[in-house]
Formats: sequence, C-alpha cells, structure tokens
Amino acid sequence: MADIERAPFAAHPNRCGASAGPNQCPNLSIKLAEGEFGTRCLAHGGNKQVESEKLSSLRNYRLTRWQGLLERHANSPQLKSLRDEVGLARMLLETRLNQIEDTQGLLLQSHTIGDLIGRIERLVVSCQKVEVMTGQMLDKQDVAEFGSRIIAIIYSHIDDPVILDAISKEILGLITADT
Repeated sequence: MADIERAPFAAHPNRCGASAGPNQCPNLSIKLAEGEFGTRCLAHGGNKQVESEKLSSLRNYRLTRWQGLLERHANSPQLKSLRDEVGLARMLLETRLNQIEDTQGLLLQSHTIGDLIGRIERLVVSCQKVEVMTGQMLDKQDVAEFGSRIIAIIYSHIDDPVILDAISKEILGLITADT
C-alpha cells in the first residue's frame, strides 16, 4: 500500500479534495494510473477509488471478451437454430442422471432434474416455432405433396405396375405413420 504524501504546495492540482477541519486536506490524492490521480488521499477513501478503478477495468475487460464471443455467435449461420442448445441441455440432463447412484440421490437431484426438463421443453417448443417460421420444418401436407412428387418421379422411370404400387404404398405409409 502506498504511503500518504503531502502536497508540495497548497494549490497543487492533485491535492485531496476532502476537508480536514476548516481547511482542505494537505495530502496528495491517490495515484490511479500513470498520470491519473483520484480525488481523495488514502486517509479519505482514495483506496476505494483504486478498488473501483480496478473493478471497472476488470468489468471492461470482461465486456470486451464477451463482446467478441457475442459477435462471433451473432454472425453464425446457425443463429436461428436452437438445436445446439437443445442438445447441450439434453447432455446436461443425461450427465446429471448418470451421477445419481440411488433413490436418495434421485430425490436430492429432483429439483435440478425438473428444472432441466422444463428448460429442454421450452427450448424444443421455441426451436419448433423458429423452424416453422423460417420454413425449415414441413407440415404433414407439405410432406404428402413431397411424397407424391417422389412417386411421380419413380413412375416416370419404372414400367412394372406391381413394383410401382408397392413403392407407392410404402412411401405413403411412411408419410402417414405417426412417429
């Protein structure tokens, strides 16, 4: 910790701004950085200014670091996809479940597990909404139309009606099956 220094003269620009009785404090303000001084000496809270400056500097460093990550993710082509987040949440749930060894452990972790399940559900719902809005997900009608087009392509290349009928039934069976 630095020592308290007296200002060399009364009108010094870096003199502590606190009152010392009826007069201004005769000490120099705390040095914050090269060429920068605070407004108070150590005796009048200058150390708090140093701590505040350090916290501010650390906060700015962290903001800069996170800003870079944010920009990288914001420019990602997968921006409108929540699939990675769903996968990560499911991995967290699986890891938590694998750590449980007995019924007591399950009871102790039930709140965390329930919370993870709720988050996964919200992520899946959000993911489906985004995929529908961006046209990444087909509804049943779109899938049926796509299947009909595939059957038409196959019909244009195969002449055997028995094989065509079997292929058509299998494709339509896949489309109409509830999975």
